[in-house]
Amino acid sequence: MLTLRQRSQQTTLPGNGFEVLSLENETLSFETNMVITVHTNFTITAVTNLSILPTNLLVERFYVILEYSPPDLPIQAGEPLLLRVDGIRYMLEPASPRSPVIPRRGFALTSYHIDPQLLLSIANAKQVKLRIKGINCVIEKDMSFASRARLRGFISSLYRTNSITPNS
Repeated sequence: MLTLRQRSQQTTLPGNGFEVLSLENETLSFETNMVITVHTNFTITAVTNLSILPTNLLVERFYVILEYSPPDLPIQAGEPLLLRVDGIRYMLEPASPRSPVIPRRGFALTSYHIDPQLLLSIANAKQVKLRIKGINCVIEKDMSFASRARLRGFISSLYRTNSITPNS
């Protein structure tokens, strides 16, 4: 946006046989550049008229959040989370979600990016084992059937149209 302002001033002082004339012209210009970037899940295509077309799938990222007590289980930075789903080993690398996650007071937090197909595999698995490696110790746990059932309910509420399948 460009804004122009002009100010003019003229002063005349008559004297004995002469005249003093003072002219001032001042031009001020202001330019403002504003860039607005909006990331949406829409594709805008212009041919002759403007049309907005929604894309096929929304982009979703899923994270496994591990909240732990640092004095009891200090985790080294960059340490992966190991999952064994029906005998198949998966290694989740630490990742930072775009929106901040604030842990409870006295706890630390590590987040791991997880693929939606792996979430579905965990929900439908017969056996899931977690392995968390700290600096001084290793914790191995079996994921309970009730936890997998809650995960199955969560996934079914997200994907009622069955847009996610294990082999897609």
